Amino acid sequence: MQHQGSIESKANEATQPAPVNGSNEEKVPSRKSSVDILSELDESEFKAASDAAASTGLPSSAATTDPTTLKPEVLTASDLAEQQRTARASEEIVRASAADPYASPANVDRLKAEYESLQAQVDGFAKDKTR
Repeated sequence: MQHQGSIESKANEATQPAPVNGSNEEKVPSRKSSVDILSELDESEFKAASDAAASTGLPSSAATTDPTTLKPEVLTASDLAEQQRTARASEEIVRASAADPYASPANVDRLKAEYESLQAQVDGFAKDKTR
């Protein structure tokens, strides 16, 4: 019987976790769930994240005030078309702001012609007043 008891104790030892780095006292930090992370956010951080979501053109459900409530949003054809129009407008703004209007000789010539035309009108008004 004594022999069988030693076999059971060795089996129990084999099923016990081995100590890490020579000691079993070290605890491995647990990972946080997304719910824990969201619950730790203070209101100002969440407000900033909601504002960022709203400014990127995400649907209004992405900028909700409750971080734990997720609301799926179904995009209709008109919603999708509106998003595409907004994206095209943004691309046009970026393209327009990237080009220097004075780099084009045609634009400079047109502005010079407008200036000379307006200057002639001002000179005409000034001559009329002096008479």
